[in-house]
Amino acid sequence: MIRRLKPEVVRQVCTPRTAEQMRQAMIEVVQGQKGTGKQAGIEDIIVAGKTGTSQRRREDGRGYEDGHYCVSFAGFAPADKPELCAIIVVDDPHGAPEELYGGKLAAPIFSQLMKQSLHTMAVAHAVQRELSPLSNGGAQ
Repeated sequence: MIRRLKPEVVRQVCTPRTAEQMRQAMIEVVQGQKGTGKQAGIEDIIVAGKTGTSQRRREDGRGYEDGHYCVSFAGFAPADKPELCAIIVVDDPHGAPEELYGGKLAAPIFSQLMKQSLHTMAVAHAVQRELSPLSNGGAQ
């Protein structure tokens, strides 16, 4: 079941200009030539997001564990008129050190999740449009 929530304005945390600059920067992460989140891209959809890679802290709280990371990708789509947002976090992944980055591990998962979710939403909206005449007393 898909439920659409209405936005509730609580406060303005930044100016519209700053929000637009952030959106553009996040689009560049995925769409830009030097973007670290290219693998979050979806064909024919503008995706915006941010990659993340951090070392895990040691259990005793003194420094970080060598070779242990937490990687992530947070984003939204379509970036020009957002419908969905998601964050993917992979805690302590295993693999070659050059692969342990948010853009390499979490971004492709985000892409697949978002692609499937947007498809599911489109199907649900299409079914809802088809059923609307029926719920209003039948076809006219």
